[in-house]
Amino acid sequence: MTLEVPAHVPAHLVRDYDYTDMGGEADIFAFNRALHGGPDFFYTPRHGGHWVVTRYQDMDAILLNNEDFSSVCSSIPRNPFPLPLLESDEPIHTDYRNLLAPFFTPKQIGLLEQKARDLTISLIDGFYARGECEFVADFGQKMPIMILMSLLDLPEEDTPALLQLSEEIVRGGKPEIIQAAYMKLAGYIATKVLPARRTKPGADIFSALLAGKVQGGRPLADEELVALGLLLIGAGLDTVASMLGFIAMFLAKNPAHRRQLSEHPEGVNEALEEMMRRHCIANVTRVVVRDLEYKGILFKAGDVIQ
Repeated sequence: MTLEVPAHVPAHLVRDYDYTDMGGEADIFAFNRALHGGPDFFYTPRHGGHWVVTRYQDMDAILLNNEDFSSVCSSIPRNPFPLPLLESDEPIHTDYRNLLAPFFTPKQIGLLEQKARDLTISLIDGFYARGECEFVADFGQKMPIMILMSLLDLPEEDTPALLQLSEEIVRGGKPEIIQAAYMKLAGYIATKVLPARRTKPGADIFSALLAGKVQGGRPLADEELVALGLLLIGAGLDTVASMLGFIAMFLAKNPAHRRQLSEHPEGVNEALEEMMRRHCIANVTRVVVRDLEYKGILFKAGDVIQ
């Protein structure tokens, strides 16, 4: 291996591992499950070098310890734009959460339920007569973006372009493609969305962010507004679409589970919560705040852990 490994990393814990390359494995969960056969922690020099945690107990301990492990980096490789909320620690993290929380209360989500139901029926009606569909393209990508466009009060005609940019951000592969997509989406928010909301505020999330205050009373800077928009549009679209795809694939491959839900619809909500936990694919990253030892391993300030 020719990639650089820091001096404090023990040689026996170094692996040539790239989480973006499954080496021919088609099942991402099987790919990740294979890591359980190795050490609790290992270090890979890929993507600038980072640690990988393979045990739930250690993940839980790290994620709950915000004094030693910071959220300032949420992805590997790092996003070209810092993303507030995802990449912020207390106390400003709570300020950002409080600005968005009113849009995601049980009452507000309940108001969206009928809209989501009507949209789901409409999308299914669109391919029902064919007797088949390509789930992600015909449903998984369309349903969440239409709901998001409503929450953000964005023009319906902008949907295809935003969906394409989201795809390039998440699956562009090459850094230059991802960077260019981020820049285009940031430009869209800065030059089209924010000026429109300043001229004519509404009941949408962007209007609330423009009126909101953080850190004891200051308004959000344009950089924060754009970055929060990037988070809502770029990350929000793909995460939901991907999870829907994995849930649909699970049900397609497990007819007994599908039959159980069909015959006992009262269990759908509980099953859905469990499937959302099981099929969430978000990678969570932390940065070591200070030199420390954990389970006999020395971690240095600045080390990235996934």
